[in-house]
Amino acid sequence: VETERGHGFDLALKDYPGIELVARRPGGWSRTTTAPAIADILTAHPDIDAVIVSNDDSAVAVVNALEQRGIKALVSGCDAIPDMIDMIANGRAFNTYAYGPAWLGAYSTVAVFDYVNGWRPSLPERMMIFGGYILDTPEAAKKYKELNSGSASPYDFLKMSKVLHPDDWNPQNLLIPLVPEDHWTWRGEKPAGYQLPKEYAQAKDKGEFERVAKLYADRFSSDPFSPVRELTSNKGPIVIGPN
Repeated sequence: VETERGHGFDLALKDYPGIELVARRPGGWSRTTTAPAIADILTAHPDIDAVIVSNDDSAVAVVNALEQRGIKALVSGCDAIPDMIDMIANGRAFNTYAYGPAWLGAYSTVAVFDYVNGWRPSLPERMMIFGGYILDTPEAAKKYKELNSGSASPYDFLKMSKVLHPDDWNPQNLLIPLVPEDHWTWRGEKPAGYQLPKEYAQAKDKGEFERVAKLYADRFSSDPFSPVRELTSNKGPIVIGPN
């Protein structure tokens, strides 16, 4: 995950040549290990404008370090953990990427339920990637927290089931099948002896990946978190990518 998020950062940076990358450090994905890393960076670059972090736990450490030094800078995280959501809601952090961990847990559980009750995924359905969105306003963060903190879930778990609702199932998030050759092309050289199973090539040639992508897009008929996305700065289009 760290490698892929870092790759996305590098790709975006190429599109904005006016942004200067002054430092890059591994934060270890925790507040404890990030604290000394960001301290070194801020000592060398006290006039920093922004910090982009691969996960929210590290981002919280960055926000704390900036505030301790009285430095004003934007902090961008990923994962939408509660502490980061609170920081965005209070104007202390800039943004995070939210993909709904509760949705992921529920959808995975429903998939297991469907499987033991007879449903079988097609080949493209065996590896799906799902959508999320950028939370970048205090209002969106507060709404996200509100929807996640209630006693009742915003999701209709039964409606996710293809067994219980064969004609009107709704994943309640956008999903697309992962095409292995396309998804990992950026990594460059393939491992020695690597060969994609012929079944995947055949499914791709038959248009199965496109068929499944359209099916899931059509079934995505309601989004419980659309009120959150409406409060983001760009109305929160759903972003598909490796999470």
